[in-house]
Amino acid sequence: MSLSLLVLSLILIIDYTGAGYHYAPFLNKLSLTLIFSLLLFLYLIIKNDNKVLLEKLPTKILIILTLLTAGAMAYGFIKSNAIEHTKQLIGYCFLFVSVYYITLNINNFRFVVKIIFFVNLALAFINRGMYFAERVGEYKAGYFLMDGNDFAWSLLIALPLGIYLAVSSKSITSKLIYYACSAVMALAIFGTQSRGAFIALVAIFIYYGIKVSKRKVLFFGLMGVVAISLISISPGSYLERIKTIKDYRSDSSAMGRLNAWGAALDMAIDNPVLGVGAGSFNSAYGRKYKKSSAPDKWISVHSIYLKTLAEYGFTGLFLLVWLLHNLWKTNKSGYNSMVDNQESDISYSALPLILNASLLGFATAGVFLGGLGYPHIFVLAALTLSANSIVSERKASEVV
Repeated sequence: MSLSLLVLSLILIIDYTGAGYHYAPFLNKLSLTLIFSLLLFLYLIIKNDNKVLLEKLPTKILIILTLLTAGAMAYGFIKSNAIEHTKQLIGYCFLFVSVYYITLNINNFRFVVKIIFFVNLALAFINRGMYFAERVGEYKAGYFLMDGNDFAWSLLIALPLGIYLAVSSKSITSKLIYYACSAVMALAIFGTQSRGAFIALVAIFIYYGIKVSKRKVLFFGLMGVVAISLISISPGSYLERIKTIKDYRSDSSAMGRLNAWGAALDMAIDNPVLGVGAGSFNSAYGRKYKKSSAPDKWISVHSIYLKTLAEYGFTGLFLLVWLLHNLWKTNKSGYNSMVDNQESDISYSALPLILNASLLGFATAGVFLGGLGYPHIFVLAALTLSANSIVSERKASEVV
């Protein structure tokens, strides 16, 4: 294992587990992850020719979003709110570059995928006491995973990676272990009682059944049995919560989201180009955009799309949607090239499809969750670009 791969693994483990918050406070006090991230970033950009990466559209979009975040320190509704958001996005840009360069070969790619999957699986086990319980308290994880909805979001993105490890494993034993671990993760997602995550989980399995599974009838039949089993063991309170997806007016949480979304639209109408500034939604809502009938003065927007629209204007929303579309298209193109090349090694042929499953989980759950300043999209973008490079080199080598 190379030193750079080891450092990246430590950064991911520390960030996702929240080790600096829960286990070793000195990590936060000394800003060790930031220092490691910066040093790793500098090492990799000095070592590599960065022209190819800089020419990639996702790279350009992430840089522009980071610059817009920094710009909010000059024009935002509450200018100081943009400072912390700018620090976060700069750090995640470091992570994006590091993940991309380190995962440019299939072995490193699989290793990083294993780290992400098993860290999320470990968190699912650590927080098992939170499942199907009253939705209060924080999950024991990184700062971007402490809320139940956010926790489920991360598991959703990691779940397809576990399935990739299963389908690409050579031994039956390894396949069974990875499938079992993936099933545990799916159960954990269900147990968080997140309605947005529930919808995204269904979307992922439908996508997997249609695009990836070679035994579609068996897969959907098995999913039907699993769904019935989960419903039978779920507490009544959870089933009532799921029903509010349809009857949203009966749920205060859902109505709160609608109030926040309406305010986000108002902010975008008043500030169409650049929005109210990164990190300013809550302040703008409480001080100017809250309707008299709304019960809460401070509220989260609960949607990456509406949050981006409110804080970055239509410019930011366009960039976000363009980014997601480009990543999806890149993975689709990579898969098509593998089909055209009649690739027999599923480690390569399944890679783009599985990444699109993770992207689908991110984009679908993101309708109901507002964590634009989380590492997810930066990691997914890096993995997509490196996977595209891997399959392109694979195709070229097969042709030769």
